[in-house]
Amino acid sequence: MYNSTEQKLADEQDEAKTFVKAANGVKYSVLADPTLVSHRSYKNHAFQSAGHATDTNGNWPQPLLCRLLLQSEFVNAKASYIKFEVAVNTTGVFNPTVNGRAVRWNSSVLDLFHSVRLTARDGTVMEYIENLDTLASTIVQTTYETDYLVSGAGRLAGYSPYDPMSSADAVNYRTYIVPLKFFLGLASAEDLLPPQILDGATLEIQLNNVNTAICRVHDDVGTSDINIAADSATAAIRGCTLVTDSYLFDHKLHSLIQQEYEKSGIAIKYTSWTNTRQNVGESAQKLAFPICQSSTRATKLIAKMTTTATETKLQSFNDQYTSREGVYGYTSIQAHHADRSIPDRPLTQESEIQFQWLAAFHKAHGGCTAVAREFTYHFPRKDAFVMSLDRAVGSKATSGVTVSTKWPLRLEMTVTKLKPPVNPAQFLNPLLYGTFDFQRYLDTWLEHERVVVCSPQGMRVLI
Repeated sequence: MYNSTEQKLADEQDEAKTFVKAANGVKYSVLADPTLVSHRSYKNHAFQSAGHATDTNGNWPQPLLCRLLLQSEFVNAKASYIKFEVAVNTTGVFNPTVNGRAVRWNSSVLDLFHSVRLTARDGTVMEYIENLDTLASTIVQTTYETDYLVSGAGRLAGYSPYDPMSSADAVNYRTYIVPLKFFLGLASAEDLLPPQILDGATLEIQLNNVNTAICRVHDDVGTSDINIAADSATAAIRGCTLVTDSYLFDHKLHSLIQQEYEKSGIAIKYTSWTNTRQNVGESAQKLAFPICQSSTRATKLIAKMTTTATETKLQSFNDQYTSREGVYGYTSIQAHHADRSIPDRPLTQESEIQFQWLAAFHKAHGGCTAVAREFTYHFPRKDAFVMSLDRAVGSKATSGVTVSTKWPLRLEMTVTKLKPPVNPAQFLNPLLYGTFDFQRYLDTWLEHERVVVCSPQGMRVLI
């Protein structure tokens, strides 16, 4: 008999830990023994609509939706991907700095993705990431090296600025392949994802206005005149397919996993991000991060400051693109968690902030230290930084801090104006400069550990 509720909960946690350890052991044994895998194949899952097109202003009327039908298949999410074709219809001018291309993505085709939501068959939201385009473009230069982005798998996702992608460069439809791990935290889990979690799940991708996702030659022409009356771009998407790297196990092993599912549930650990967007001013300020859940095991606070035009048609002239210099930047930053400060003194030097960014992504202590060359070029913009909250030793493990209403996380920072958002002298009619309305905000993503547990009683996401 249990003497208390606490003892019962402790025993349940011990059983869960034992099961997770056993499940991981099964996974590695399976991958090493081909006799346990009866079949492996790439399986196609069609999206609900065969095609999507924007209105004349570049807005998408509906999201991309795909329902996974796996039956008994396990999924290697790291090797799974989505593929689709995109046509971008816009105008542009020959640009010698990028092999003559007139139009490019801000960073990649992921700039079209505003948010992603993965919902289980019982309605449980396993993952939701907002302002995904900004997150991906902020961390990709540290996560991957230039050769991977420009010549490897990243090129298939549109990361190379030298490849044509719009009607201005005589391209109708271009095919893109985007690995799930580029935009979905669950896809980076070390475990094969069982059908008990993914079968019947729905992937929903909300899309950005295409004008906010592309960068016209106007951003790179320097002192050349800019025509602010440029036509808005339109776009279309077709052939959307989710392709899973699927495994069928020997029936005996499958029956064993099913028994564990019915007995104690299946647990999968992964990393995800929760976004908060706040307006920032040109002075010292303290920003608090609201936590909807009771607690979360946070490992990083990633931040990106953006100055943008409120009118969609003028997005090509704002400062969110990598080709322009920073407009507003930090001069001092420091995080506070409960009664502790991270670091103990505010960071004011660009080089130190850059080193701590590299250290947070395990790029400063030897081993795999490759980063994209663009990281060195664009970090001096002083608009992005990261606060590491990880207490683990080494790069093989994580140990986040508990962030909640009882142990809140706050950011103290000062902001300065580095340059005007635009140069009035560049425009064909400088008098129109006064009509621009710019908005300055700070995007933050709290990176935290999650565990999804599926059982016959339903799905639970532990944060």
